[in-house]
Amino acid sequence: MDVRTLCLGVLSLEDASGYEIKQTLEDVFGSFYNASFGSIYPALARLVDDEEATVLAAGDARFPDRKRYRITELGRSRLSTTLSKTKGRDTLRSEFLVAMFFAHLLPVAELRRLTDEKVAEARGTQSVLQSYSRVHLAEGQRFALRYMLALAKAQIEFLEGEGRAIVQAMVRERQALGVAEYDQPPVAASSAGS
Repeated sequence: MDVRTLCLGVLSLEDASGYEIKQTLEDVFGSFYNASFGSIYPALARLVDDEEATVLAAGDARFPDRKRYRITELGRSRLSTTLSKTKGRDTLRSEFLVAMFFAHLLPVAELRRLTDEKVAEARGTQSVLQSYSRVHLAEGQRFALRYMLALAKAQIEFLEGEGRAIVQAMVRERQALGVAEYDQPPVAASSAGS
């Protein structure tokens, strides 16, 4: 899903500024999509150029220069067309999983930090998503919310069990290798003599 489509999606809910779009994307899709201001504002400019969104009168008393955007009928049509072409697969990009794949190269303290941060992130996501349960949502939005909550719950449960288990396994592995300091990664045999 590209940033233009995400912006159109947010604008289909309500008029918004680029900042508000970023906040909504972080709150709702933060664990799944990352959109920076550097990608949101060019996407909004293209949406306006392509007449898929319009710029409303400048901001409010607090932010008089902040532009607010509104989706057009053409934008709604494009959003609908794009969403109908969506495939049922997800693309997962995770720095955390890359680091965990190479966990044998990391100090144990770093593994603890990574898993603790990931649990905290999942709990934060869960909390934000639970706050949306008090808002009137369309059926598709409720489905997506329940799906994301189930993923967050599963992530927390897995990390609390397996995250702690990998740390314990790494300590045992390093003890077996005779690594004196458990917080140090083991030295490969080929580089030990260098």
